[in-house]
Amino acid sequence: MKRPNLNKLLTLLRIVRDRGPTNFSGIVSAYGRPCSNLVERYTKFCLERGLIRVSRVFHGRGRYPSKEYVITPKGLSLLRVFEEV
Repeated sequence: MKRPNLNKLLTLLRIVRDRGPTNFSGIVSAYGRPCSNLVERYTKFCLERGLIRVSRVFHGRGRYPSKEYVITPKGLSLLRVFEEV
């Protein structure tokens, strides 16, 4: 992703911060509309930039492991900068 939409990026960071350790489905449901492609792109972007990290990986009922995400100090500082403005 070359240039992410700042509002969407901040929304994802707020969701991860407010919900604590949350999985992909939790993030999608918090957006309130079907947007799994959007969440997938922004989650990948945040992981690559170190704004969020995987806190736990576990195998549930499905074929693929489930991951829980938490916000990093770098992500918190970015969020604080834009919330203060």
